[in-house]
Amino acid sequence: MTRRTAIQPDLFAAEEHRAKLERLGDPLREMEAVVDFAASTAEVEKIAPLEDQPKGGRPPVGSRRGCASRC
Repeated sequence: MTRRTAIQPDLFAAEEHRAKLERLGDPLREMEAVVDFAASTAEVEKIAPLEDQPKGGRPPVGSRRGCASRC
């Protein structure tokens, strides 16, 4: 049984991977045609506002604090 690894031995592996992803398509781009992510982000912020974190720490994930909903 061969061991799987994240290291790409092929010089063009990253390019081939990117091409494969383009062929498969981005489901989030298809969803953008139906879902208004900016409006849903605004609604989430109204319902559950983000509290300030004066002590630092890990930044919020997802649509919180300037990141698009597709992060």
